Parts: sequence; structure tokens; C-alpha cells
Amino acid sequence: MVSQKEKIRKLRQELKEQKEETRTTRKRLKRIVIGLHAETKKQIVVALLAGFGFLIALVWRDFLQQIADWVIATSHLTGPALLIKLYIAILTTILSVVGILIITKWNKEKEQSSANLTKPA
Repeated sequence: MVSQKEKIRKLRQELKEQKEETRTTRKRLKRIVIGLHAETKKQIVVALLAGFGFLIALVWRDFLQQIADWVIATSHLTGPALLIKLYIAILTTILSVVGILIITKWNKEKEQSSANLTKPA
């Protein structure tokens, strides 16, 4: 038969284990919440930057549209205006792709240099 003292000792041991498990769970939950907060903040920043980028794109679109209209009005190119706009769209696409390639290369170089800085010597 188990004595009263033995039962109390077992209950205290169980309580101690549960408290330790609660502390561990609390620490893990805190890390998760901090990570979630950081990721949420990061995603909000990305969304805001994308919004500003879209705004910039709209302004440039208007400007490029006016340039296309001016080129059509003042050029001695023959053909329908739609065809001239197609040429301008192709030229804009080529310039944009070149810009994307340059930025991608620049970003890779930046990532490689930062990776080299973080490598242990």
C-alpha cells in the first residue's frame, strides 16, 4: 500500500514535470509569436513597396503613352498608329528585360558578397 507521503511526493514530481513542460511550451510559443510578428511585418513592408511600385508604374505608363502619341503625331512613319504603338511596346519590353537582367545580376553579386562575409574563416 502506498503511503500518503509517497502519493504527495509523486504528485509534487508530476507537478514539477508539468511546470517544466509548461515553461518549455511557453518559450516555444513565444519564439513562434516573435517569428510570426517579424514575418507579418516583413510581408506588410513588401505589400507597401509593391503598392508604391505600382503607383510609379502607372505614372510612367502615362508618360510613355504621351511619348508614344507624340512620336506618332510628329514622325514621318507610315502605317497605322496601332502598328507604331506595337513597335514602341516591343522597344519598351526589350529595355525592361535588359533592366531586369541587370538588376538580377546585381542582386546575385550582392547575395554572393554577403554570403562570403558570413562564411567562417
